[in-house]
Amino acid sequence: MTKPYSCSPAIASSFTLSAITLALCVSNMAFAQQLPQQTASQANSAPIDDVIVVTGSHTPIAKLTASNNVDVITQDEIERVLAVTPADLLNRITGVHIHTNNGMESLPAMRSPVLTGPGAAGAFIFAQDGIATRAAGFANNNGLSELNLAGASAVEVIRGPASAIYGSNAVHGVVNALSANVDQPGRLRFLYGENNHINIATKFSGEEYAIDYQHINDGGFRDESDFVSNKLDAKFITQFSDATVTTTFSGFNLDQETAGFISSGSNGECYTSSLADNVLYEDTAAMSKNCDPDAYRQWSSVRWASKWEWSLDNGAKLALTPFYRNNHMEFRQHYLPSRAIEENSHSSVGVKTIYSQSLSNDLDIVAGIDLESTTGLLIETQDAADKYSWGKARQQGQHFNYEVDAQIIAPFVQVMYQANEQLSFDASARFDNTQYDYDNLIADGTTKADGTSCTNNNGAAIDCLFLRPADRTDDFSNTSIKAG
Repeated sequence: MTKPYSCSPAIASSFTLSAITLALCVSNMAFAQQLPQQTASQANSAPIDDVIVVTGSHTPIAKLTASNNVDVITQDEIERVLAVTPADLLNRITGVHIHTNNGMESLPAMRSPVLTGPGAAGAFIFAQDGIATRAAGFANNNGLSELNLAGASAVEVIRGPASAIYGSNAVHGVVNALSANVDQPGRLRFLYGENNHINIATKFSGEEYAIDYQHINDGGFRDESDFVSNKLDAKFITQFSDATVTTTFSGFNLDQETAGFISSGSNGECYTSSLADNVLYEDTAAMSKNCDPDAYRQWSSVRWASKWEWSLDNGAKLALTPFYRNNHMEFRQHYLPSRAIEENSHSSVGVKTIYSQSLSNDLDIVAGIDLESTTGLLIETQDAADKYSWGKARQQGQHFNYEVDAQIIAPFVQVMYQANEQLSFDASARFDNTQYDYDNLIADGTTKADGTSCTNNNGAAIDCLFLRPADRTDDFSNTSIKAG
């Protein structure tokens, strides 16, 4: 029987007070037979022990038996929200707060403070179908924006450490978006709101494929703060001999005019206020001002993975998932005195291998290994003239220009034992070995890029602010153990 495309209400974001909402529902076969639709309450009324999760374990398990603090955002919730920013969806979970900055930027907190800088970039894992969107050592605070959360079949969140499953970066938690299911009702939704906000989301699917696309165009509520974002997910399931093959492709791009923050009432021609800095928030005129009109962020990424699964004669299962990721970002550091432009990128190839077997009715074991190789680069360039202030010299030209090759080998094992109907036990162990080969492409030390010294306001030679280590190779090993 042909499944009709479902028609669900589109809900505008809270700030679009005068939003015009239009939901277009298109059937993949005209005049398809209409079936009764589940209400949200009916959809969510399934017994909790029927909820299966894949985050926090190497194999699918019942949510009630998971030893991690894992929570699930269901497809019904995702469809109702039609998220623009990660906060729209993830802030529904207790203990999670995603702080939305300008445009698609955000700062995460998961049973932690709102972390910034390296503290945020290296403390969380953002993943799609269990594969991190960025390589270890190449994280970004805003990484959640790459995920097509509005098109996911579910989003699973671990609050707290999960290093024994996902590696050393999973210090404060994991966000894992599960790709759209195949053979689901399709949709086409269009939302229009304040500040010329446009949100278009569409999904097409068949028995062996699902394609989900979201386009967001927002004019921004501050001067010169518009952005355009596109997200595409595609999923294909085929049978190849004895193997079930699930292939996913994801693409993302962002073109953003970034609005900086205002922390002072004196901003030259841009903005002045008679209010003291500590009560500047009371000046409503400041809310629409952007004193960093040259700030921007351009960001693109692609990801591909193909999971091959075999059921073996002894009842065991083997899964082999080769994957590829590529990420490129360029933005102005408007929040720093140098206002430099940073360009960073990295490409990875890798494979995840999982072998699982039930040794008895009560004892299951999972073992495998993750292998990954990454090449990345970073270039930071100051276009403003040399500047000496606050005892520091910030030079015009390149601050950094380096390349890094990284290799990761991570074997793991997990044992799950069901003692009785009320008591179960599981233990996991993972060993991560990461090697970085760093190559500095400009002068070493604290000089300018060409090796000359910086100067102070009196013309005396001094060290520049930015330190560039010489070429080096570093090797890190970490063992993570979990029991529950």
